[in-house]
Amino acid sequence: MGLKAKRSRSSQHSKIRVTGTQLAGRSRWAVTWTRPGVKWAELEAKDKPADLKVMKAIFDRYDREIIPKKAPRTQVDNRAELKQLRPLFDEAPIDSITPSMIAGYRDARTAKVRANREIALLSHIFNMAREWGLTERENPCQGIRKNKETPRDYYANAVVWDAVYAMAEPELREAMDLGYLTGQRPADVSCAATIVMVVTSWSSRGRRSRSSGSY
Repeated sequence: MGLKAKRSRSSQHSKIRVTGTQLAGRSRWAVTWTRPGVKWAELEAKDKPADLKVMKAIFDRYDREIIPKKAPRTQVDNRAELKQLRPLFDEAPIDSITPSMIAGYRDARTAKVRANREIALLSHIFNMAREWGLTERENPCQGIRKNKETPRDYYANAVVWDAVYAMAEPELREAMDLGYLTGQRPADVSCAATIVMVVTSWSSRGRRSRSSGSY
């Protein structure tokens, strides 16, 4: 015999109804929020099929629904990273993955920088799986140390510098000159170049206005 309970609360603007059914030890709850003629939300707490909680299915869904929304180059990178993750994680249920497994993967990978990118992707996949209702566990990638990365330095010799400078737009030439003279980071140089260009533009406009006798 099933046991049913209904509770409703209504007003002029909205009505909330909670219904529950308990049968053979299993519960199913539904929450419906309606406004006259408009259904706002319906949430059902019921178990997801076990095969949807295996990482292979989650990887497939992420590849199908999330990756195509990213930039073309990011799509290529993400699919290459998935290819590395699949052999170890494909058959694992999502709730069986632990931080120690993630750390072991990091340590076993010989391509240390790529391992950082792969774990970052895996972390995002876990966050999406939580949104999809496939797990309620904390993201096991959180708090995992990254492999140390050494920034790559490149010094452009005179031939490369002159070739780029000759083809560059005025904005890029300004940034190259500032970077060469100050030794600042590219982000700082870009900001400074923008300020210089704005000031130069206003100065030129002011000179033209004063020469014409108007402001």
